[in-house]
Amino acid sequence: MVVKKIMYRISKSLREIYYSYYPDKEFLLLSENSLVWGLRIETCNICNANCIFCAYQYQKRKKMIMPEPMFNKIIDDYNFMGGGNLGITPVVGDPLIDPLILSRIHYARQFSNIKTISTFTNCINLHEVGIKNLLTSGLNSITVSTSGFDLELHEIIYRSKKAERMKRNLIDLLTINKELGNPCEIKIGLRTCQSLKEVMSDKEFMEIVKLSNEVDINYYFEDWSGAIRSTDLLRGMKIRPFSLLILRRKTPCWMLYGELAVLSDGTVAMCGCHELEGDSDLVLGNIMDSSLMDLYRSEQANMIRKNWLNGSKIPDICRSCLNYNPYTFGMLKETRIKANG
Repeated sequence: MVVKKIMYRISKSLREIYYSYYPDKEFLLLSENSLVWGLRIETCNICNANCIFCAYQYQKRKKMIMPEPMFNKIIDDYNFMGGGNLGITPVVGDPLIDPLILSRIHYARQFSNIKTISTFTNCINLHEVGIKNLLTSGLNSITVSTSGFDLELHEIIYRSKKAERMKRNLIDLLTINKELGNPCEIKIGLRTCQSLKEVMSDKEFMEIVKLSNEVDINYYFEDWSGAIRSTDLLRGMKIRPFSLLILRRKTPCWMLYGELAVLSDGTVAMCGCHELEGDSDLVLGNIMDSSLMDLYRSEQANMIRKNWLNGSKIPDICRSCLNYNPYTFGMLKETRIKANG
């Protein structure tokens, strides 16, 4: 298994290097005209936690719930473009605070062009939405961010007094999902300073997460363009290393080829990784002023890609982004299959 993983990484690296010199032109043409990977919508930028690893604590833009007509327009535009995968996940915030979350999922699900609908939550507000309601809404995937069932540690990392509520909600979520025949894929995203062995030493947590589809542990965190520092984190939690510097100078990030993010006020950006204030050089405009297709195919969007590709300008927000992946990553067959089924 280890040898197989090593061989795959070598193969992946060689193919990406090849594509950096001989790009897949058909893929570039497709991705410059269609949302290959999907659409991310931030229906609210409000959170009920204040995680030590998140830039939510530094957000200055107005906190708001996206108006329903705006969301419906975005979905209509996306459907007209051909649709694809939909992520209802804020740049910062928790989607289950949105009182319209269920009706939004229902609206999107009526379009056959919408392939999958996913979301990411800390699970604190799940009981307010209704677990069964959410699981049967048409949602395909839920990723739960948690530190496990060490409630004191959860309070330190998530800076929330509702760790017990999170625990109860997560147990109920996984239990009810099983009772309903697993209509939704549920992933557990651990954000902690503990080892996986330490987290799993809690027998209750170990037993309940067996009902999940996947458990992933994250020791490395974004620095949000310098907003989050290693001193903000607990021992065992680290800032993700700055990698792929040489490739970055030559090769644009794959997020610019086939994905858009729409913030709660309608701001449309080519990437939602660090779009904390909605004012970066990846912002294309507002969804209420243009169609999703016009913004994605705009001259501004094309110039951002071409300027990076020819080496004349890398967007400022991208220069130090720790989420960078070269656009050649998107040309790999396995990447495209995973995104489009």
